[in-house]
Amino acid sequence: MSVLPQKILRVRNSHISKVLFKSTEDIDTDEEYHLFLTACGSRKRAMQAGQLIRSVYETSTHRNRIHIHITHDGTKKVKKWLLDSVDLAMRRGYFNPNRIRFTNSVTTISENLKNEFHQCATSRLMLATEHPDIDYGLYLDSDTYVVSDITPLFREIKNFNSTQWAGMSYNALTKRSWYPRKQFKGPFYKPFGVNSGVFLVNFTRWRQSGFTEFSLNYNDFPIHLGDQDIINAYFGVKREQMYLLSCEWNYRTDLVKTKCLDHIYDAKILHGSRGSFYNSHPRNLFKGYGLLLGYEQDMPKNVKDDLYDDDHLVDI
Repeated sequence: MSVLPQKILRVRNSHISKVLFKSTEDIDTDEEYHLFLTACGSRKRAMQAGQLIRSVYETSTHRNRIHIHITHDGTKKVKKWLLDSVDLAMRRGYFNPNRIRFTNSVTTISENLKNEFHQCATSRLMLATEHPDIDYGLYLDSDTYVVSDITPLFREIKNFNSTQWAGMSYNALTKRSWYPRKQFKGPFYKPFGVNSGVFLVNFTRWRQSGFTEFSLNYNDFPIHLGDQDIINAYFGVKREQMYLLSCEWNYRTDLVKTKCLDHIYDAKILHGSRGSFYNSHPRNLFKGYGLLLGYEQDMPKNVKDDLYDDDHLVDI
C-alpha cells in the first residue's frame, strides 16, 4: 500500500511570499478572471485552499488570466500555512505561481458575524465592498475542488438578465433537505434554498442592490449556516436577482441520490461540504477523491483501509 506524503514542507523560497502576498495595485483587473476564497482559523482550511488553487490551475484553459484573491483572518499562522500549502503544490509540480496571480486581504466583516458557522465564511458578504474596482468574480468555498475548466462558469454571467447579479445552485433537490424542513425559520429561495459554496457575482449590480446593508443588519431570525442563511433570506424575497446555476457547478453528496447528473464524473466542481472528502459515511462517493487530494491524514483508519482495499480510487 502506497503512502501519500503527509509532512508539510517549510517555505524556503522567499519569492513565493512575494507572489502570494502582494498588492492588488499591480493587477489590471480588466483582463482577468477573479476568483475569491477564504482561509481562516486552521491549517486544514489553508491546505484546502492550496488544493483548490491547484485544481483551478490544472483544469483552466485561461490560467494565465486568473487572479486569485485569498481572504484570511490576519494571523501569522494562517499566512504561514497558506505559504506552506502553495509551496508544497509548487514542489510537486502542480502549478507555476507566475501563471496565477495572488493577492491577500484581511476580512473586514464585523466581529459578531466573523465566527458564524465556519470562521470567515461570512467574509464573502463583504466582497463587493472590499473590491470596489472589480466588476465580476467567482467565490468558491475552500472545500471545493474544480474538475473541469471554470472559464464557462465565468461566462454564465453573460446569461444574467437585467435584474440578476448572483448565480448559485440549489442547496438540495428534495423537500427533506435543510430549508424545506423549516430548519431555518426565515424566508429562503424556494423550493430548496441555494448553496453559497459556489457564488458567481456581478459586483457592480451587487453594490446597487442593497444586499451588503441587508446582510450586515440582518437579525430577524437565528442563523445556523452563517452567510448561506442570510443569502437565502435575501433572495427568498428578491428572487428576481438570482440566476440559478446547474448542479454540475456545485455537486454535493446531497445531490447524488437526486440524479441531477448521470454520474459523479459529470460534475465540474465537487463540493466536499461536511467533510465529505474524508468522512466515514458508507455511501460517501467523494471519499475516494479525498485520498487523491491529500486528505488521508483526516480520514479514520477504516475509511483509508476501505479505499485501498476496494480500489475506490478507480471505482468511484
